[in-house]
Amino acid sequence: MKKVLISRYGAYGDVLHCSHLPSLFKSKGYDYVAFETNHKGYQVLLENPDIDNLIYFDPLDNGQNRFSPNRLAAHWNAISEGYDFFLNLVNSLERKYIAMEDMPDYYMDDIHRRKRGDVNYYDAMTLEAGFDEEVGTQHGKLFFNDKENQIIEDWLTKKELKDKFVVLINLAGSSLQKKFTQAKELIYMILESYSDAVLITTGDESSKKYSLAGKRIINLEGKWPFRQVMHLAKHVNLTIGHESGMMIASNIHGTPTIQLMTSSSLRNHPNYCENDLSLQSPARCSPCNRGPYRFVGCPSKGGLPVCVYFDLSKIMRNVEKAYNARTHELQ
Repeated sequence: MKKVLISRYGAYGDVLHCSHLPSLFKSKGYDYVAFETNHKGYQVLLENPDIDNLIYFDPLDNGQNRFSPNRLAAHWNAISEGYDFFLNLVNSLERKYIAMEDMPDYYMDDIHRRKRGDVNYYDAMTLEAGFDEEVGTQHGKLFFNDKENQIIEDWLTKKELKDKFVVLINLAGSSLQKKFTQAKELIYMILESYSDAVLITTGDESSKKYSLAGKRIINLEGKWPFRQVMHLAKHVNLTIGHESGMMIASNIHGTPTIQLMTSSSLRNHPNYCENDLSLQSPARCSPCNRGPYRFVGCPSKGGLPVCVYFDLSKIMRNVEKAYNARTHELQ
């Protein structure tokens, strides 16, 4: 029996970008695939039929202390025993293609970082696995069980959304460049333009300040778990939001998606996705291919990096494309 162990801790998007690897390893003759991941990764990888053993481990959950590099190395040595191949994806995107704030590259010119980060992240993970011949052929995979499917179907029926233009708007991701500060204005524009539009807003508790309440608005901020919202994105007519795991999931489903790219590029995320309507930030520094936490050196406006501000008329033009595509399907 040929066995592989994959280890990846990270944010939702990090794990989504390597979610194709279990099926790829199976197609390359591996009989057994184990995947070790943290809490966010576990939500992404649940129900994947190509994973024989989904292992939960979070180096940040070790009591009061993080695992030191030496302890992590010892952990990996122990768990990888008995496998033909151990694929360790720690820092496989961050640091290699994305300049972090403690790296000299973070402070170099934009051209330097763009050259460094000019790769599709699915391709990057495929290369890490050693399958160079599959570059350009892979994209993420998501799976849901029958109970999860029924929950979504029942909810959609209850809300009477069958004949509506349903738009899911993700209000925030895990960092400042993912805050949809223009969401309220965009919501007004969509509701005024399409009488059959129903908007569903989602995000964490802190993102409520970017949202609105109204007759044709369903507010889910802080109410639904990420996995359930990720599933909902499969059943709407359009998803809009700043680059984040939520938007990557929408692209994976093939849902018409306007992913608003800030620090990352159109090539990094939605390059191979169907029905993609994504836009790059008009900010001169976008994409910066940085992994900012304190946003050192980032030009700002209103307390947020300038890359979060988009031309709403361009977003609305792509909303119109999604609306026309839906209308054509109904005819």
